[in-house]
Amino acid sequence: MRTHGPVAVPAGHGRSLPLSLRLSLLCGGLVALMTLGTVATLMTLRAQRADGLVINLAGRQRMLSQKFAKEALAERLAAEGEVRRSAAAAREATAGLYGATADALRNGGRTWLNVDRTGEVSLPATTDRRIGECLDAAAAQWDVLRTAADRLRSAADGDTAPVGELMGASVAVVGTLNKAVALYQARGEARVRTLIWIQFGSLALALATFAATVLYIVRQVTRPIETVVREMRAGSSELAGAAGSVAQASTSLAGQSSDQAARLQETTASLALVASLAGQNAAASDDVGDLTGRVLTAAESGRQAMAAMMEAMDRISSSAKDTAQIIQSIDGIAFQTNLLALNAAVEAARAGEAGRGFAVVAEEVRNLAQRSAEAARSSGSLLTGSGRNVEAGVAAARALEGVFAEIADGSAQVTSRMGSITTAVGKQTHELDGLHAAMGHLDDLTQGGAAAAEQSAAAAEQLAAQAQQVDAVAQRLAAVVGSR
Repeated sequence: MRTHGPVAVPAGHGRSLPLSLRLSLLCGGLVALMTLGTVATLMTLRAQRADGLVINLAGRQRMLSQKFAKEALAERLAAEGEVRRSAAAAREATAGLYGATADALRNGGRTWLNVDRTGEVSLPATTDRRIGECLDAAAAQWDVLRTAADRLRSAADGDTAPVGELMGASVAVVGTLNKAVALYQARGEARVRTLIWIQFGSLALALATFAATVLYIVRQVTRPIETVVREMRAGSSELAGAAGSVAQASTSLAGQSSDQAARLQETTASLALVASLAGQNAAASDDVGDLTGRVLTAAESGRQAMAAMMEAMDRISSSAKDTAQIIQSIDGIAFQTNLLALNAAVEAARAGEAGRGFAVVAEEVRNLAQRSAEAARSSGSLLTGSGRNVEAGVAAARALEGVFAEIADGSAQVTSRMGSITTAVGKQTHELDGLHAAMGHLDDLTQGGAAAAEQSAAAAEQLAAQAQQVDAVAQRLAAVVGSR
């Protein structure tokens, strides 16, 4: 049989970069482009999230300025004593929160995320000139608003001019803050447009790099591999002759395989019995699966019932909280009603022009009485709802009790089925012992096949000679792809 020596690798090939390294560089460039686009996207998204927080806090400033004006009016209308001190404290708390947030928006720093001064957040300093001008204008108008509030507090009875100044200053602050919020939103939209352009640019660069990589692979890999494949096909014809010699040796092995087949029939009979037992196990397993499904269904029903009960309890808790808040509101209104009634009695005792104050006090008493009635009605409705929620919770608990009983019954049946499965497994073990003995005889027959394997070894020597040529061709293929 004809053999060939090793095929030499073309000279000079090793001086160039291996193809694997070149492909790695191309893929690394593609990954770097995608990474840069992703980093730019993440940075833009982070800035956009910060803009959203700033817009929310700037919008809250409008609400705080209006709240400050209302609290200043409430302080002026409240009677001397604890009520007026409480209103003044609320006004100063609102002013403090507004000032802290305004300073954080303009110069950067920490402020409160919530109106109740919880959840501290850190804001960046404003770098946009137009936004900074709006915030500075809002700060000046806020000072005017605070001055108007101070004048209203010290104004004489019947002087309505400070009220007009307070309302005008409040409207001015809200208008300026509206402009600042609009500028913040415009800046956020600009960043979104920038993000879109970054995405399109990254995609275009990635597609261009991918196309260049595919073209390079086609030119540098596909064509050389086609040449190598043609040479390997030529060598395969030589291997075909050697395969004929291996086929002759295989004929000798066929005789002994017939004897092995007879032994395998015995093994097959034993396997049939094992298969029958396995069928019984499978049936029992199916029953176990059905019972398990029922248990799971019952467990799910129990979970749903428990969830319903928890929801009912949550509604009871929520109703109780709302009821407590309404009762507090009623108490506060009753207290203010007593004070106004006292003022009305004093005004009614006066004669002449001073009697006109009685009408104002009487009107306030009427308004407070209406609010007290509405709060009382709300309390009744909430208490009724709480009663219904309690009934729903009791019903859910009863349903849960029945579900758990069903789960217990299913578990008992699963235990019984598992006992049957254990018995069947014992029978299978006995049959497997017989299989072990039959396999021992098959091992003896395998020893007889060793002689025929020697003939196959002679033919394998011829195959080894042809394998040298195939190995040389494989070396050329390895050189093309840059491997060792």
